[in-house]
Amino acid sequence: MAHRPWLSHYPKEVPSTYPYPKKNLADFLIQSTANYPNHTALHFMGKDMKYADLLEGAYRFAHVVRKLGIARGDRVAIMLPNCPQLV
Repeated sequence: MAHRPWLSHYPKEVPSTYPYPKKNLADFLIQSTANYPNHTALHFMGKDMKYADLLEGAYRFAHVVRKLGIARGDRVAIMLPNCPQLV
């Protein structure tokens, strides 16, 4: 394993690695929305966004970029500060 100096600061009960499922990020959002649609997905500056609303916004954004000509497999970079719109 490569040298990872931050690991010495982890509590003993925190593993240095985790066997993450082989899924893309969209799959995690879809599954979380199916299981917890009304739970808080994001909390930002005193406001909450539910998983159902986050997924709806993601789908709306996807439809807009497809209308702009972005196709499956194309790469898009989005540069925003840490804010809900980045998610």
